Amino acid sequence: MADNIITGEDAALTKLPRTDSPATRDVLRALSGRLWSSWTDQMNHSHLPRRSVVKDVRAMWLLDAVSAQRPDIPVVILTRHPYDIARSVVDLGWCDPSRSPAENFAREVTSWCDAYENARDARAWWVSYEDLLSDPRHELARIRSFAAAHHPTWEALDVDRVDVGRWSQTNFRQTSSTSAGAAFPAEWIAAATPRLAASPWSAFYGTDGTVVGSLSDVITRGA
Repeated sequence: MADNIITGEDAALTKLPRTDSPATRDVLRALSGRLWSSWTDQMNHSHLPRRSVVKDVRAMWLLDAVSAQRPDIPVVILTRHPYDIARSVVDLGWCDPSRSPAENFAREVTSWCDAYENARDARAWWVSYEDLLSDPRHELARIRSFAAAHHPTWEALDVDRVDVGRWSQTNFRQTSSTSAGAAFPAEWIAAATPRLAASPWSAFYGTDGTVVGSLSDVITRGA
């Protein structure tokens, strides 16, 4: 796998390319089912898969390059408050150990804002983690409608039979964000607030760590 961007634990620490590269082309091959590995296919139990759902938590900077070459693929972008994302990254140690936790937290918030601002005009369906958690079947039905517009196979998805309480199986290190749900340290918030406050996303995600608006305040969903 070029640049180790998909396979194994090192992938979490490998910076993704922002332009066409061998790594980007490997992503396209994986989406087409022409690239196999124990990591990308860990949840595939089919001998002859005809379709797939691909989840990647780091692919925002690849979105333009991949979508331009595969406009037939429905893209769903899941957002979550950048403070929650940054705290998870710091807790899991996926950051520079030479920096303080507050600095790493602020850098992750900055990275989140940069990536999601860059993708605001993407050909995609946007859904927030917070809305999905609040009303999963409603949001899944909307995702199904968006995906079915690209290919009718998605019409067969029975949202009522989806196990919405099932935990993700992609945590290969069996780790968790130990401080999830706890109050953010004041110095972390102070370090990250200026970047989020300057972002269009502050209309949706408040600098106090709460949701303050609607996704439509920031983006237009669907394409």
